[in-house]
Amino acid sequence: MMQEDSLDRVRRVLGEAVPPGADLFGQIAVRRGFVISETLRSALEEQARLRDAGGAAPRLGQILLTQGVVTVPQVVAVLEEQKQWLRVCRGCTVLYTFRTEPPASALRCLQCGAELSTPADPPDLLRARPGVLPYRMEGDRILFGKYRIVRQIAQGGMGIVYEAEDPDLKRRVALKVLRTTGVQEARRLRREATIAARLSHPNIIAVHEVGTFTEGCEDSPVHFISMDLVEGGTLADSGARSLSDRLRILETVAEAVGFAHSQGVIHRDLKPANVLLAKDGHPVLADFGLARSELERSALTRTGALLGTPLYMAPEQVLGQGERVGPATDVWALGVMLYESLTGATPFRAQNPADLFHKIVDHEPPSPRKRSPGIDAELEIICLRALEKDPRRRYPTGAEFAADLRRHREALPILARPPSAVYRFRKWLRRRRLWVAAALGSILLAAGATWGIWKWERARTFRAHWRSAESARAAGEWERALLECEGGLRIRGGGELERWAQECRGRLALGRAIPPLEERIRDARLYSYIAGDDYVRKLALVEQALADLRRLLESGPQSAEAWTWLGLGFHFVGDLDPAEAALRRAVELDPKRSDAHEALGRLYIERFALELVSNAAYHHVISSRALEEWARKAQDHFRSAVVRSEADGVMVRVAEAYRAFAEKQPLQLRDLCERGERDFGGSMGVEELYLLRSLVESGNAAVDWCSKAITRRPHFPRALLRRGALRLSSNPRAALEDLDHVVRIAPRFADAFANRGRCRLELGEKGAALADLTEAVRLRPDSAKWRFDRACVYESLGDRDRAMGEYGACLRLDPDFAPAYVNRALLLWNANDLSAALSDLDQAVRADPSLSNGYSLRGQLRYTLGDYPGALADFRIVLRMKSHEPKFHLFVGEVFAKQGDREAELEAYSEGIRCHPDSAQAHWGRGKLYANTRKFPEALRDLTRAIELDSGFADAYAARAFVRDSTGDRPGGIEDLTRALRMAPRDWPLRKTAEDALEEWRRSRK
Repeated sequence: MMQEDSLDRVRRVLGEAVPPGADLFGQIAVRRGFVISETLRSALEEQARLRDAGGAAPRLGQILLTQGVVTVPQVVAVLEEQKQWLRVCRGCTVLYTFRTEPPASALRCLQCGAELSTPADPPDLLRARPGVLPYRMEGDRILFGKYRIVRQIAQGGMGIVYEAEDPDLKRRVALKVLRTTGVQEARRLRREATIAARLSHPNIIAVHEVGTFTEGCEDSPVHFISMDLVEGGTLADSGARSLSDRLRILETVAEAVGFAHSQGVIHRDLKPANVLLAKDGHPVLADFGLARSELERSALTRTGALLGTPLYMAPEQVLGQGERVGPATDVWALGVMLYESLTGATPFRAQNPADLFHKIVDHEPPSPRKRSPGIDAELEIICLRALEKDPRRRYPTGAEFAADLRRHREALPILARPPSAVYRFRKWLRRRRLWVAAALGSILLAAGATWGIWKWERARTFRAHWRSAESARAAGEWERALLECEGGLRIRGGGELERWAQECRGRLALGRAIPPLEERIRDARLYSYIAGDDYVRKLALVEQALADLRRLLESGPQSAEAWTWLGLGFHFVGDLDPAEAALRRAVELDPKRSDAHEALGRLYIERFALELVSNAAYHHVISSRALEEWARKAQDHFRSAVVRSEADGVMVRVAEAYRAFAEKQPLQLRDLCERGERDFGGSMGVEELYLLRSLVESGNAAVDWCSKAITRRPHFPRALLRRGALRLSSNPRAALEDLDHVVRIAPRFADAFANRGRCRLELGEKGAALADLTEAVRLRPDSAKWRFDRACVYESLGDRDRAMGEYGACLRLDPDFAPAYVNRALLLWNANDLSAALSDLDQAVRADPSLSNGYSLRGQLRYTLGDYPGALADFRIVLRMKSHEPKFHLFVGEVFAKQGDREAELEAYSEGIRCHPDSAQAHWGRGKLYANTRKFPEALRDLTRAIELDSGFADAYAARAFVRDSTGDRPGGIEDLTRALRMAPRDWPLRKTAEDALEEWRRSRK
């Protein structure tokens, strides 16, 4: 029997009211009894706190797992049920959550227009997000009321913004749809529409309609407003704009804010993300969701709640002093935006909202000119005036702020300019003339006595600051060193202390730049083991952090740690050249730096692997010595690194396995892979061993090992590249899917573009192939392989001049790239430049003595030029390499024919027949020779055999026709010649001779 307290708990759980704002995951979790309402409410508050702090808020399931409230099986169970309310886009893989039961009819994605389907597996809780709200259908498009949805534009904590078609206005609009059905949220949305509609200004968003949609959701109506559609992004996305552009935009925005102030409206949530930019750069102020009108003080503004975005909130907002919130509050936010435009960062930053609010209230903003010394002094004055703690000391409204920006732009005196020190001193003297005269004598007497003491004390203090700064620098305590330097510089400027201070600032900036990069790499690496598009977004964050760190290293102090992380980052995103350079620099600065050695070891493994998995077409130009060198370097660096975990251990095993492959030890490689999988089967990195196994397998077995690696790590560029290369000839469409995936997740990966170009060429998509190979060349301009491939595409497009240019570029990069000499020789031969063609073929066989194609072509060209001994020598070399090809016996026979050596010619053809008794060409060659020496029975026997072996052999029919005619069988000759003409191509070299003979034979019979 169930205990009473357990029964009470079950009743409470079954009767729980789901907290407002809970998504479908939370509703299911409460209904199934995995969490109670209070716990869910706490998790939602934590999610909101993380979002407000400026970070990416994790999913509700992640928070509950982290707090230990639910287990992984419980999360999976909720996701299984949630799956019925989800649809996944087949194109961009976005997951949509429905608030009413989805219809059976087809739906289209709001992002890319592809069809939506039910997920096959439980959705990744990192990717599921709210998408479609209640709807009705018009064909395959979703309608909200009268609006036809085109696509989703943006998504925030309060609502979702769509691009939609308004049938009444006959134009596109922005439709802001409230995410929740709370009363306060609905009031705010309506108030936003009311306030914005009252503000008719060219730089303020225009509202067309505010309404409620109830069809199909009477119990939870959806509120919306319809506004102007502004296409072009936001001020937050405009980092590449010049400072003058940003100042112009901010001036225009401030004028719009000033207009709102004149109408009694305070925005209260000014930030770059709420400034929309049209395609022509025209700014439009939007999102009046937190705005307050002086004409209607809502209860929403009297609760003491913190309304706004923390980074842009004024002190009075942070303190909840609603009575002090006014136009000057918006001026503070404008000041933060100006500060951000000048320095690239907001004045106050912190790891959590509490620390941020403390800084906003109690700390003075750092001088913009200290962060960016090139800033104009007047702009700093305007900025700091707007950031005064006391609202009364700021600009009264946005209009005055805009006016001072305009005065600065027009080189007029600004109102915020403080009086100079000389001016203040003169005014003070005029007010106190008598007192100054009386005191001056006493001051002069005391001055002489105190001057020496003061000067001695300053020198002593300066020396103390200097010594402390020196010891702090030696200990790597850069913050303390900077404080001591600045203390000394206040006494005596310039000199060594100034250089030290600059070094300290650079070191501290590097220290601040490394943790975000480290965290983003770690985060993205974990996501590489999870299917979905989140990995691509994580890579973009890594790229951004890399750019910040690289900029600091290029202009500031040098740090082995910073260079190591820069190398790790470039390696992670697939940019191997700068990665190697950065890691080598780290080892130069600190030869004992273990993580730099380990990173170099991994990089050389990747160099090694890329040579192998890129494309089998190039294996003949890969030096085994170079492969062994990559493996040796990797081993050396791994030995210099300290093995710290199983992940490091598995990478050492991987390095050993690559070395075994380079040394052509497949059995040892298999053994290393098997032991590695057994010892490290659960570790990240074991997928490298699966990829290695694919290198010693062939056909389907190789594809299967690649697939196993990809199953383990869905975003594994080299495994995808290898599988794509394996599939290229048998299934080019599947290969293209793999290579598309590589390009999407590794946009700096030249090998991916090059191999996709080869795949597209295989599919006949020559233009796309050329585009891919051009991108590969842009990424790796020093790669002879990709130049060669691009030359081949130009040649297939009939662009001989560009093909010649690319072959030349390939050979300048690698003078031993034999295939380029061969292809260029063929182009020269076709252009009748035979001497240049012969020179290229000489270079081809010099660069690669095993290149049979080079000897074969040179032999044929020498034959054409009449160099029969040279041709014979080349053909005999080819026969030693490729004795299984009968055509080379034929070539040898033809050379002897030109030299008139019938006996040697006969021996060559007979040798060809002995080696290849089923070769029609060999029988035809000997048959011709017998015919020329009038051995007609033997000729007839060989030519008949050639026809039996190849019934479409026009040359054999023609030769037999003349033999028959010579032996008195003209009807048989006419029959053979007729067949030859019927089956031969129009440009058959013997066509004219055969037609003339056939006409003569037929006429003679008449």
